[in-house]
Amino acid sequence: MLKDIAASVDVPSALLAKIFQDLSRVGFVRSYRGAGGGFELARPAGRISLLEIIEAIDGPIAMNRCIVNRGICGREHFCGVHPVWMQLQQKMRNDLRKVSLLKLARER
Repeated sequence: MLKDIAASVDVPSALLAKIFQDLSRVGFVRSYRGAGGGFELARPAGRISLLEIIEAIDGPIAMNRCIVNRGICGREHFCGVHPVWMQLQQKMRNDLRKVSLLKLARER
């Protein structure tokens, strides 16, 4: 049950309900109603990355807004920092993609 999960991770039930709603919407968890209800992963924990979870809850992550919203800055074609943002963005995404729920659970 949601309240049991919230208590075990010390997170308010309302916040956890919102997070689980987002995770359910993108197909990471399934919910079951009723006396025997609760939540379960919709895919194996080893196949759900930290990147997917973050983006399901918060939307696309970016080092700078010009990385996600191409054309928002007219300087991206000659900006000396833009290639640095792009490189950092790619590294961050790759690193987060390598961390699975299974890995996080085992390290806990």
